[in-house]
Amino acid sequence: MTFRRLFLVAPAVAALFLTGCKKDEPSPTTGNVHITYTYDAIFYGYSLFTEEGWRTYILTGSGGPLRSGSSSDRPPIVISNTRLKTEIIISTLNPGNYVFVIQSSTAKTVQVVAGQTTSYTFDL
Repeated sequence: MTFRRLFLVAPAVAALFLTGCKKDEPSPTTGNVHITYTYDAIFYGYSLFTEEGWRTYILTGSGGPLRSGSSSDRPPIVISNTRLKTEIIISTLNPGNYVFVIQSSTAKTVQVVAGQTTSYTFDL
């Protein structure tokens, strides 16, 4: 092989190795939801249901939430003498629609998108 051929073939071989070894990053399969809510200065628990799970829970009383907690899990921010604000981040959820429930009475629909954190603010 002459020097000239080597000079022409070497860049092509190098380009093949550089582009051929590139790994495709997998696309994200889960997302997060960031919820900020203000409420009266009384204890509130929260739950997160799938839409179907919430419907079943309301109609039959069976089943339960995917995630739940209380406002005391994260210290609230005092807005006034009677209002508090709490922020919650719920991570690694499959994409889709969910129902965020406060104290078993106030239900709000939230949507999770893969690879993103979707933010919602509710004044209850």
